[in-house]
This record gives sequence, structure tokens and C-alpha cells, in this order.
Amino acid sequence: MKLVRFEFECSRDIPFYAHLCNRFLTRYPDLTVARTATGYVLEQEDDQAGLERLAEEIAGEFPLSVWLTDSRILVAAERLGTRQPLPISGQFQDYCSHCHPRFGDNQSPQFGQLALPCPVCQGETHWLDTQDNTAALLQTLLGGDSVTVGGAVLSLKARDDSQSLLICNPNMLNPLFQLSAEQTLALSAIEKPAVLGRNKSPDESLPLARYRLCFPWNRELIVLCERLRQRGITWLALVCLEGEMQRPLVARIAGKWSPLTEPRPTPFSPAPEPLHDSVQLAGWQANWRKKVISFSPAPRGAQDADTLAHCALNAINLEHGMKTLVLDSAPNTAALHFTGDCEGKLVHTDNQGQVQTFLTLPSLPTRGAEVLSQLMAGEQAEVTTKFAARWPEVIARVEQFNSGAFAGTLTGLLALCALLLDLDKNGRGLRTMDHRQLADALEACAMEIPGRRAPRIDYPLIKNDSGLTIDWKRTLGSLMAFRLVEPEDAGKIAFGVFDSLADYLANWIEHLDNKFGICAVGLCGDEMAFECLAQRLAIRIGKNYPLLANHKLPLVGANYAAGALYLKRRRFAARSAE
Repeated sequence: MKLVRFEFECSRDIPFYAHLCNRFLTRYPDLTVARTATGYVLEQEDDQAGLERLAEEIAGEFPLSVWLTDSRILVAAERLGTRQPLPISGQFQDYCSHCHPRFGDNQSPQFGQLALPCPVCQGETHWLDTQDNTAALLQTLLGGDSVTVGGAVLSLKARDDSQSLLICNPNMLNPLFQLSAEQTLALSAIEKPAVLGRNKSPDESLPLARYRLCFPWNRELIVLCERLRQRGITWLALVCLEGEMQRPLVARIAGKWSPLTEPRPTPFSPAPEPLHDSVQLAGWQANWRKKVISFSPAPRGAQDADTLAHCALNAINLEHGMKTLVLDSAPNTAALHFTGDCEGKLVHTDNQGQVQTFLTLPSLPTRGAEVLSQLMAGEQAEVTTKFAARWPEVIARVEQFNSGAFAGTLTGLLALCALLLDLDKNGRGLRTMDHRQLADALEACAMEIPGRRAPRIDYPLIKNDSGLTIDWKRTLGSLMAFRLVEPEDAGKIAFGVFDSLADYLANWIEHLDNKFGICAVGLCGDEMAFECLAQRLAIRIGKNYPLLANHKLPLVGANYAAGALYLKRRRFAARSAE
């Protein structure tokens, strides 16, 4: 007889795992369960044959979760768990591996029965008064009209203003999109998150360089997608009308999945006593009570870039137990906060636990004409003149460029680089000035040549009125110089844009390390969803410092409000609410 422990290590709560643990309690009178700080535990003492049967059952019932980071079976000396059922925090999906093949497979005699009873997930409770209407929805879609299913608008035609696709035929993913093995697994996880996939061959039907992809996430959509797959339909364009229907977009950062945003952020615990009991910031109110931070929607209001970056670093420190103003015995940390909402920052904690800004991304001129004027007025005049003589049509489009809301963001800089590399044409042959689409096109071009030796694009530091920033004129000048030398190798130069930036950032963090003793680097902000950037940061910075990210909190949104609870600022909550 041996006592064996089955461990599921998770980055956050998984309600369905807690439900399954409680089911095993009812089936095995000697089994114990626990929810530890790192995950879920099941324990059983039995002979070899009995343990093997239990292991097979656990493997068959516990599905893959996007928040599962590791699993193991080990021999234990004593029990951690009890016979008490685990609390279930939040709702879980209306299907599981037991019922999905029965109602979701067109070869099953029970196909399309939305209220099919399931003893495991009890998913039928959501559909007891609902008839299968998927055949009628199918005909509407095939007739060229859109349909609304549970708040999600679905269509057979992709729109230029929507990047979300619901995949009906998983077998067609690889021919259409470049996905990593981790992304493919994440799509199949029980949470059915969305991931960003590079479009391998933009065309008339899918004109954009990058799409947000997801699989069907409830019984009705599963049946509808199966009917569409039978008709040869690979995907549906997806526009979510209701926030609750939006699939959580996740990005692979620091070796784990992190949500970019969440319509319902999960409470954070345990949280040390903050400096403010309640704070409103970035559209969320954070409330602390009895070591738990809970969130509720709030007015968005004005957002200061320094404040958001400092709060993002506090949120990472809060999750990982690093230095904050209330956890001031831990070593210093740095954070890269890159977001499309405000200026990007490199921030760090100093020896007094205060958050300081080391670097701000450059704020580009609002108008493209002014960009060219400044390039022609300084050290980059010669290379700009040569570039304009070689590609006057490119310069003409740059002149029309309006950096506007993205002036101080990485997205804005990447968009301008894409224009200079002539990457602004989509799969329909149309030119675009959309910043995000341009930045996506640059990354897609860079991802076509992973592993190749890249040119070194310049990102030198200069001082301005607000502190250190990057000399964007030299950055663009070096890009133009490389294109003049290698005009047909845009992919190589695009890769250099990301790789060189990661290299420069690594050097600046080493500078901070020499001065303050940096022990770890946090990655935060929605621009970390640029996969090429995240990969190069992992290589350039991750080899010397542990990389941290928000795994219990989203990369943007509620994490700012949580971090603001620990800002040393008087009447912070009152000012944020004004």
C-alpha cells in the first residue's frame, strides 16, 4: 500500500478542477483533496492496481486548462488534504469530455441535443428550455446573412474592422495560420481562450496579417460549428456584442499564459494590507478586505502613463511577493510596460521601495509630414533624401501618416517602420493607415524568418524634458539605411526591429542592475502580445534575469487598480474617481 499524491499546478483558480476533485471525493471514500497555494491535490492510499485505475480515471476526466502549468504523480509521506469538498470559485463550461462526443459529433445518435444530461459537468442545466436551432442558423449563414448566438454576431465574411475568427474546422488551422504548439494546445483548453495567429497567406477572404482565433465555447456553438464543418466551412467571423461573451485573449509570456484583459477579473488573494482600501483606475475599482482584492467596473477617466506603469509593476510585485511599499524586504525589480493606451515605460523599484521611471518610449510627431521634416532637418537628412529618391511613393504615404493616439507607443513606432518597409498593403490589395494592422504586418513579416541573423537597428538614448527616451530619428534612419542596402529583404529588417529593441532593453536593465541590484524583470501591457517581441525579450533578458508576468491578473485593466492600492500617494482613490 502506498500513499500517492496527484498534483495539478495552476497559475490561477480552475473551477472545473475543483468540481472534479469533489466528484472524486464521492466515489472514493478514502481519497482526500486540497487546494494549495500552487494548485489542486488528490491523494489516495491503495495497492498498485487500485492506484493505476485511479490514475486512468483522473487522466480521463481532468481536461487541459490554459492555467495548468504542470502536473505530477508522487509518493507522499503524509496527507495534505481532507475529506472536505473544495469551494468552487466561479462558473465553468457546459460540456466536458464525457458529453462532448455525444452531442457534438455528427456521427452520434444524440448529435445536437443541447439538453443532453451529463453526470460529470451537468451542462444540460443551461439548455433545459432551449431547442436546437442550429440547423436554422446554418441556413441563415449559408444564405449570406449574419446571426446572433448568445450575444455573439457570426458571419461567413471577415470584416476589415474585426480580427476575431471562430474556428469550425481545427484541421485547417495549420494550413491557414502560423501557430506555436503551445497556442494550438491553448485553443483546445476548457476555457476556450483566444490566441493571436499569423495569417500565412493574406487574401481576399482573410486580408489581415494577424487574427484573434478561438474554438466554440458552449454547446450551441459546438453543434453549429460541426454543422458548418460538414459543409466545408473553416471559420466564422466573430463580433461579440456582450463583454461576457468575449473570449479571454491570452499571450504566452514568461513561460505561462496571461490574459490581456478580462470582463470579470477574478479576486486576488492573499494580498497584504495596502495603503488604500479602495481605488479607481483604468475603468476598474479595486477593493481590499480581509486579504482579498475584488474588482468592479468603474468610470475610465484620464490615465497617466507613469502612474499606469508604476501600478503595473506593483501588481507584478504583489503577485510574486517582490518589493512594494508594504513588502520592502525583497530585492528590486524592473518592468517593461508597453501598451497601446499610453506611452511605454521601463520602470524599476529603487532601494527605498519607490517606483522610478528610467525610460519612456519616444512620442512621435502627430503628422507624418512633421516626421519627415524632422528627419530632413537633422543627421538623417542624407539617408532620408536617398530613400525618398528610391521610393517616393512610400515617402508620400508616410507624409499622410497620422500617429495621433499612438504617438508614444510601441505600436506607433512599429506602424511607421511597416510603412517604410512597404508593408501597408493587405490581402485585398488595399493600403491601410491603421496603426495596429501596420504593426501586425511588421511582426508577421518578421516571424517569417525566425532564427536568421538580423541587422542591428539603432535605439540610442537621448534626454528630453521628461527624462530619457529613444532617438526615434536614428532608429528610422538606420532602418532606411538597411533597406537601401537590402531592398528585397524586408523580413530580415523587420526581425531586426524587434531583436535590436530587445537587445537594447537588456543592456539598459543591466545598467539598472549595476546601480540598484535588479533581481527580476516584469513584462506587462497589451503590446507584450507581439509574439516576436516576447520571444526576443525571453532570449535577450531571460537568460540573465527571471521574467515575471501577471498570471492571476490581466496584463491591462484590473491589474492597474490592484497595483494602485499600494501607491504612496495621498487621496489617490478620491482623485482617481474624479
